Amino acid sequence: MAKNRRRTGDTGQAIREAVGGIFSCGVFSPTDFELPAGVGTQLSMTGVTRAYGNGGSFDEAALTDMLASYPALLRTGRSCLERFAARRRFTVLCGNTDRSIAIAGCIRELVSCGITKILITTDTNEERDNLCEALSLMRAGMDGVSVTCFGVNDDNMGYRSGSGVRIIGSQIVVDPTRQSLADGLVCNFLTSDTPEVMVIAQPSFTRSCNVIRRGGEFSLSAYLAKAAPVILTSSETVDSARSMVVSSAIFEPLAVLCFTGEVRTLRDAVIFRPEDASESPTRQKPDDDMMQLGF
Repeated sequence: MAKNRRRTGDTGQAIREAVGGIFSCGVFSPTDFELPAGVGTQLSMTGVTRAYGNGGSFDEAALTDMLASYPALLRTGRSCLERFAARRRFTVLCGNTDRSIAIAGCIRELVSCGITKILITTDTNEERDNLCEALSLMRAGMDGVSVTCFGVNDDNMGYRSGSGVRIIGSQIVVDPTRQSLADGLVCNFLTSDTPEVMVIAQPSFTRSCNVIRRGGEFSLSAYLAKAAPVILTSSETVDSARSMVVSSAIFEPLAVLCFTGEVRTLRDAVIFRPEDASESPTRQKPDDDMMQLGF
């Protein structure tokens, strides 16, 4: 048992180093912006509220060079690597490694690189809840970064009774209580001047009637987009991850990191696959590495 945990820790560290390599190709720091109360919105904000997001950018030439050094991309042509760098979507094939451990290490690395707003999207509510629970347990290993679970359940419905959404005439009306809860979660996430993580299930933002998309220009999704979050996707399959990448575009991410349990050959910016752990240079692990937690 101890041997397996050690192997998972080594792999988790290798994933963290792979993510660190990507974000070493840019300069990032917090930036602030205004959250005005929009006409017709139900946001519980008055006047002007200061919010915080990710500032900075990648050096695409340096990022292209970095991608060329990853084992899965050694035979990839320069023009293809340049497209990967411009797209800023990177894939981590976790295999048997616990995704929550891999994501926790990634969060810690992102924060050390100056990233303050991280949005994690999952393909199911169950994955969201399991990941929130695991990350909460590992919070000390992530330097105390706060984790918020966006659990506003308007995501299973169609337009059923009790779903929080109903139709009056031709208008879709959202339950004000549910909208207020969503407003509070997003507002707290954005107005914190310390690093924050929010975990949200894909069904919560893929339909036009979801509370996070209601309001057009002044929707919660539009406010989240102002923060230019780094998005991490968590799913078992590559196809599910790709679906989430498409739907997560409404948040206008600074970059996307896809974490999947499935391992397969991809024509994509794969920055880690299980066999890469043995190829990574050995580095002394910090004493407080969260990989030593009792999982």
